[in-house]
Amino acid sequence: MKLKNFRQEIRDELMRSTTQYCCYCGDRKGGKYVCCGEAHFVHFGDLYEEDQDAIIQDELDEYEDWSKK
Repeated sequence: MKLKNFRQEIRDELMRSTTQYCCYCGDRKGGKYVCCGEAHFVHFGDLYEEDQDAIIQDELDEYEDWSKK
């Protein structure tokens, strides 16, 4: 699969996800009530595009690390 297609597949999956992220640092909410001293969490689609791109890149890096094992 081409990287561009895989990147889009990850974006689509994250857009459908109910996972919430910190508005300030982009960390997943998980079981946290606060992050960065605040309680502002949003879904992936509500993040700025550059924050979305950083999360997608993290997912790609994680996949590359996993696939090398």
